Amino acid sequence: MKPIPFLCGLFACTSLTLAWVLYVNHLVNTATVPGDKWHWSERACHEAYGICYNGCNDCIDVSKIEDACAITAAAQSACDARRMWFWADRYPTDCLQAVGSLLEEKDLKRKRFKLRFLYILGLFTAAAGYAAYGAADRFVEWRKRQERRARYWLRDDSGTSQSAPLLRATTISTALISTLLYASAVEAYACTDWHAVHNQPFVSVTDPTLFGNIHGWLSDCYTESYPCGETCDSDKKGSTTCTTAWCNRERPDASPADFVRAAAKMVGTRCGFEMVDVVPGIVDKRIANPRIEGSLWVKISVNRFNGSDGLDGQVLCLSDVVEWPSLVTARDSGIWSRFRLGF
Repeated sequence: MKPIPFLCGLFACTSLTLAWVLYVNHLVNTATVPGDKWHWSERACHEAYGICYNGCNDCIDVSKIEDACAITAAAQSACDARRMWFWADRYPTDCLQAVGSLLEEKDLKRKRFKLRFLYILGLFTAAAGYAAYGAADRFVEWRKRQERRARYWLRDDSGTSQSAPLLRATTISTALISTLLYASAVEAYACTDWHAVHNQPFVSVTDPTLFGNIHGWLSDCYTESYPCGETCDSDKKGSTTCTTAWCNRERPDASPADFVRAAAKMVGTRCGFEMVDVVPGIVDKRIANPRIEGSLWVKISVNRFNGSDGLDGQVLCLSDVVEWPSLVTARDSGIWSRFRLGF
């Protein structure tokens, strides 16, 4: 290896790599996300508390409701939406700002994570340094050939010299890494394309001024394999062999009405409500336990939360019809770790 072109290439490679790393490091350290504290408070109101209190509009991924509730608890225990869902003022300014700061931190971490991928471009500086080394190497060889020709011409003015060109073969080996993703079949999953939504109004047996509704929109579906034809092959002898071709299709296993009826039994027997055909008013206050959607696949709403002595006992019973998610469960399920890492 020739020292001069090697040192030139090494210097170019090191300089370019160092300059790029310093530049990317500057971008990461000075990264910001737009928006003032009121912007982030507004996002906390809609993306965290709003989803935790109001749920989603007939969505398939009901797990995002529990994720939103977990974000409110990540700020501080006093801002946990599970403590405030029935309050008259359930959007305290201090909590909106605290959760907004977490959302800002999350977006900033996500932006810095993406910027760190620019470090990979430092590999291209190594290629640039190698190219500089090759250029310097060729330049030195060219100068040497010119000097040899000049000396030859001085010795023999009448002759011409032909020098064999320097053939420099460079072999570049590239490793191709292929990742195969295997999708495992899911036995049951939520779907919405097979049945209409179903509603079941209910009213309190002891207090007719308290009433509500159970709303179902999810069906339980599975993937069914069925024969959809034949595939035939012929060999050289003329014989034909056929095999059955199989296709997949989505099939419903349970309808929204099935889930509503199952929830209605729990609401009626545990909390003292009876099922009716209609209710005498507007039902617009959702019971904010995310596990109702997560495990029962229904939404339970009432016309009011509070009675004369605070939270109505029957409303509290509705909120406890399934167990609330705990902070330990949220952490174990990965919700908190994904939030802290910015995903």
